[in-house]
Amino acid sequence: MIKIIDKVNTFVEYFAGILLGIITISIFIQVLVRITYASIPVSWTSELARYLMFWVVFLGGAVAVRKSRMIAMKAILPVVSGKLKQIITVFSHLVSLIFYGFIFVIGLEWAMTSGLARSSSVMYVPMVFVYSAMFVGAGFMILNTLTLLIESFLHKKEIT
Repeated sequence: MIKIIDKVNTFVEYFAGILLGIITISIFIQVLVRITYASIPVSWTSELARYLMFWVVFLGGAVAVRKSRMIAMKAILPVVSGKLKQIITVFSHLVSLIFYGFIFVIGLEWAMTSGLARSSSVMYVPMVFVYSAMFVGAGFMILNTLTLLIESFLHKKEIT
């Protein structure tokens, strides 16, 4: 099961990288057109970059959770040891799960209400595709946090 989750995370990581490449190309096109003073309308480039950035942030955050690379207050962990260190770490992951749960619910609500009713101003993309990044990313964050906790308890692997 954990190997499948790791393969999914590898796919998500590559997908986020591809999206980041598209963002770079899109912004490069916009800069190039502005420098050359061409009268080609490229307002779609900034909108595309902005909306893809939502996806990169939430998918990248999910991968960062799996790799234990999220920002954390780690100043106290070197001072404590043993059982107390594990309790603090598990507690912080449980608090994170609650936060990811809120993001999931809010993202799902936005996608199903506002997202279905609105479309973007330039590309006319339904906003449900943009708002879906929140609950998809939060869902992966929840899955990855649960995976870390399972690894901690079943495999006695230390998580940070």
